Amino acid sequence: MEVTQPSRPGAWDKAQYPILVSIHIQSNKPDHFRQFCDRLANSCVDPTRVELIVKIDDDDEAMNELLPIEVARQPFQLKYISTPLVGGFFALWSSMNDMLEVCDPGAYFLLNLNDEMWFEDYGWDKRLERYVGLFPDNIYRLRTSIYKYRNYCDNWECGFAPETSAITTKRWIDIGGNWNPCLGPDTFQQCVAFYFNGINQSLSSPRYREIPITDVSFGGEGAFLGLQGEALRRRVRGGTKAWFRLMSPEVQADALKRAAKLHAAIGAQELGLSFDDVRIDIRGRNAIVPDPRTTEPAQTFSFSFPYWRYRIRNIFRSLRFVAYGGGGREAAKVSLLSSYSLFLVYRYDWAEDVRNEVLGHASTISGEQSKVTLKQRSRRLLVRSLSYPIRGALSVPQFLGRIKARVVGLAVGIRRLLVRSLNYVVGQALSIPWLLSRVKSRVVRLAAGIVNRLKSGGPLG
Repeated sequence: MEVTQPSRPGAWDKAQYPILVSIHIQSNKPDHFRQFCDRLANSCVDPTRVELIVKIDDDDEAMNELLPIEVARQPFQLKYISTPLVGGFFALWSSMNDMLEVCDPGAYFLLNLNDEMWFEDYGWDKRLERYVGLFPDNIYRLRTSIYKYRNYCDNWECGFAPETSAITTKRWIDIGGNWNPCLGPDTFQQCVAFYFNGINQSLSSPRYREIPITDVSFGGEGAFLGLQGEALRRRVRGGTKAWFRLMSPEVQADALKRAAKLHAAIGAQELGLSFDDVRIDIRGRNAIVPDPRTTEPAQTFSFSFPYWRYRIRNIFRSLRFVAYGGGGREAAKVSLLSSYSLFLVYRYDWAEDVRNEVLGHASTISGEQSKVTLKQRSRRLLVRSLSYPIRGALSVPQFLGRIKARVVGLAVGIRRLLVRSLNYVVGQALSIPWLLSRVKSRVVRLAAGIVNRLKSGGPLG
């Protein structure tokens, strides 16, 4: 990927964009948050052009007491929202959109971090200033993480290797509507960028708007840091559920739509139009840039999405979840049985219970025996996991009684219908001779009457 050079020094216009970057985080640890604030203030050349917004829980007394103190103490602009934590850790993503609503409208960049990360080098804000106005439409992302040079070939890559600390222009986020519709902002925005680059394949002049930079870096990158044991397993299980929400056709279609809107906004800028002139055709699934001279479509970007193809692919990939979810070639060597068993444990609480039962004696097994018993345990886990819902349903007598009653009732109904149908057919068949005899007698009487009238010379009418 080509590295774009910074724009000329002094490109940042403080009058137009009073806030260089607005940083959005969540925190429930007073010590971590206080340290985060101090590190941020001490690493800036000019803290007044930095905004920090933090989401805290409304019932977190320690954080609610700390925030007013920090607002007065810190040299940068500090805001906070104190709201209920509904749904636990894996529902925190919605607070990103809440923080966006209170973000300074004059912010140029947006950045999502956690309270254990920090800027590694002093003066990062002065260096970031040079990247303002890199493109005239102000639609791009600066990539800073360990994945900044990665090219994505599949949307699942966006889930396990996203750009975790992208510095994104506020206009990029605003055009999409918000930060994210699910967990999390980094993975979802990486999906948007993935589809943005996919649209590039149909353009004669591709647009590259993911810019890797090397002069702004962060410490403390990583997921699930400090977690272990049951806490780690709960986090992994919740993350697996969130994964399939992220990779669902509905969310991926939303990412594609946002990518099409970004391309349309860039196209409108090139034609001297604003994003308000872009037409979103929901029925035709197109983002349309009109020609300013004729109002006919000048550029069209499709966001038509193959829902069922993605549904079917997700089902099959769940069988090899560890491999497709970032395990790579080594994970692909694991047997299908073991791979699917592990997925069930990652995904479902009841499978974890079965796993604990099966692996309860694992510590007493070693060497070659452990390899054999691992296969046996995996097979038992799979069989039990598949039979679990079946046993649960069939073991209920009321369920079997209802099935039996429905079957008997259906059989009786069919029998009655057949008997009635047969009686009707037989009755119709038996009534034919009687009907013919009645017709014959009427015809004979009519003919006799005509003959008698002719003999007597009377009129026939």
